Amino acid sequence: MLKRHYHALVLAFQFLTRIPVYKVFSIANAIPSPQVAGKALLYYPVVGAVIGGWLILLPVALNCFGIVISPQIQAALVLALVPVLGRFQAMLLVVHTPYVRGKGLGTELKNQAQAKWVWFWFSSLVVFMLFQNLWLSLVMLLTVGLGLVLMRGLMMQRIDGWTGDTAGASIEVAELLVLLVISMSISMAL
Repeated sequence: MLKRHYHALVLAFQFLTRIPVYKVFSIANAIPSPQVAGKALLYYPVVGAVIGGWLILLPVALNCFGIVISPQIQAALVLALVPVLGRFQAMLLVVHTPYVRGKGLGTELKNQAQAKWVWFWFSSLVVFMLFQNLWLSLVMLLTVGLGLVLMRGLMMQRIDGWTGDTAGASIEVAELLVLLVISMSISMAL
C-alpha cells in the first residue's frame, strides 16, 4: 500500500510540474494502476507545498552565498501558499466536474477521487491560514472558490468537463487570481 502512495506522489509531480521525475525515480516509468492514478489527486496540495517550499528556500540559499535580492522579490517568492491553493483548486475541479474523455489517466483520477480528501485538505488549509492574516486568508479562499466556479463554468460550456490541459490552466488562473488579490490587499493597506 505504501508503494502505491509513493507512486501516486511521483505521478502527481509528473502531472503538475516540469520536474523530470522519470529520470530520478524509476517508478515514474511504470504504468500506474487505476488506484495509483486516482490517489495522485490526494497529493496535489503536497506538490504545491513543495513548490512553495522551494520558493522559500531560494532566497535563503542565495543569501547564504552573499547574493542579496530586494525585499519585494523575496516577498513574491515566499508566497508558498499560492501554489498550494492553485493545486487545491484543481483537486476541487477534478472531484466536482466530469472528465471529458472516456479513457486515460484522467478517467482514473476522476473515478478514484474521494471528496473526503478535499475536506481534509480544506481543513488543513483553514487551520494553517488561521495563523496568518485572517482577513487576507478568507479573501484568498473566496478567490479560489470564485475562480473554480468561473473556470468550471467555462469548461462545462465549452467542452462539457475537464481535461488535463484545462486542469493545468485552472491552476495558473487560480494562482494569478490569488496573487492579484494579495497585491490589491497590500496596496489598499498602504
